[in-house]
Amino acid sequence: MKRILKSALVALAAIAMLAPQIKAATTAYNAGDVLLGFRDNTGASSNDYMIDVGQYSSFPTTGGTTFSLGNVAADMVAAFGNTWYTSGNIVFSAFGINTANSIPTFFYLTNPNNAGMKNLTSGNVGSFTNYINNVTGGQYSNEVSGSSPYGLVESKSATYSYSAYQYGGTYSATKYWNLFSVNPECSITGTNYLTLFTVSGGIAPTSAVEGTFTVNSLGNITYTAPTPEPTTLACLAVGGMMVASTMRRRKA
Repeated sequence: MKRILKSALVALAAIAMLAPQIKAATTAYNAGDVLLGFRDNTGASSNDYMIDVGQYSSFPTTGGTTFSLGNVAADMVAAFGNTWYTSGNIVFSAFGINTANSIPTFFYLTNPNNAGMKNLTSGNVGSFTNYINNVTGGQYSNEVSGSSPYGLVESKSATYSYSAYQYGGTYSATKYWNLFSVNPECSITGTNYLTLFTVSGGIAPTSAVEGTFTVNSLGNITYTAPTPEPTTLACLAVGGMMVASTMRRRKA
């Protein structure tokens, strides 16, 4: 009996030692992926949080989708405490980059209300590409660990952390996200717009609201494509009636 008990204790100890390794995961950032970054804008938390929601090209063009990302809520608690959703202090934004032969460069960035975007010179395009690559390719890809296999709970004082490039961060004076996007963050209890920018050299960026991200109290992250404007809906309706009318005449 003692021998069995001893074996069981040894087995439990081995499991306990392996637990952190089982929990940790590593996911490489791929060009074209979109990351969400979260931080406490009061400075109360020493952590921030990033999660890779996948390829922008896979997002729906109509309707919405809720991503399967693991236990995001547990990561949020680890990063910001149990009041992460109710405190009103947690803000987030979406960002990413996709470069094909250097030009064109697609930036995925957000702002709360589809505010105006700044033009970039050729030099700033290159600089901003480096900023995003520092966070996505350097920090995120090398340190992913958490309850979600796609999420990273990190110290915001890390060299290339998400927070380092936001207001008040290490690089906020010279390499601030705001160089490109006006106020890129909003509260998780609101709705944030994902805006796609196409930038080529010094040409002014073109932008369109591609969709919105929301996060609920369970840690579910949802993306919703924009609803067509009334004029677009009217055109679609007229087109549908014309098709139906043609089909009726053919049957007759």
